[in-house]
Amino acid sequence: MKAARGSGAVAAVLYALLHLPRDVPLHVVSEKDTLTAPLFKRRQGWEDIGWEGVQGALYVQALINQLRQRCAPTSFGSGTGAHSTPLAQARCQLEDAEHSLDRPTIVAPEKNMTFELSGAKLSSLSQAQAYRCIRAEKTRVARPATERQMLRILANTSAAGQKCATAEDVWVGIRHKDIL
Repeated sequence: MKAARGSGAVAAVLYALLHLPRDVPLHVVSEKDTLTAPLFKRRQGWEDIGWEGVQGALYVQALINQLRQRCAPTSFGSGTGAHSTPLAQARCQLEDAEHSLDRPTIVAPEKNMTFELSGAKLSSLSQAQAYRCIRAEKTRVARPATERQMLRILANTSAAGQKCATAEDVWVGIRHKDIL
């Protein structure tokens, strides 16, 4: 699976939030907009659609959940401008220290369900998005009569010498405008 842009920064801040007291002020400095874009520019849109199709959503959701639990000032900034030289030096030192470790630190995406905003916003949700979200959450229960009928249809198509159809082809074909 392809890593989301800025996923290392998200994991680093999540790790810091999990290990720092919640009442300690925190100033997070990252390069460019690797944290500010997902947290402040895109977060509302992602929450509106229920996080469907968002790369790295599990960790970004956990980070937002941890930020909502904090009772101290938390600010975000970019590593450009006056802070860029000290930030670059500190980053190089941290990278050297990280490479000297035997194994990487694993950050678990912990959430407190009290602060979890789940689901999509109804005012901005389309029927297709709602259906995809429901299908992603629920496990499909096979109905015996449907399965028998599907096996019968697939057996008839293969016996008639037609190309082997799949169950998905049958379901799409049923909705064809010429059949209705």
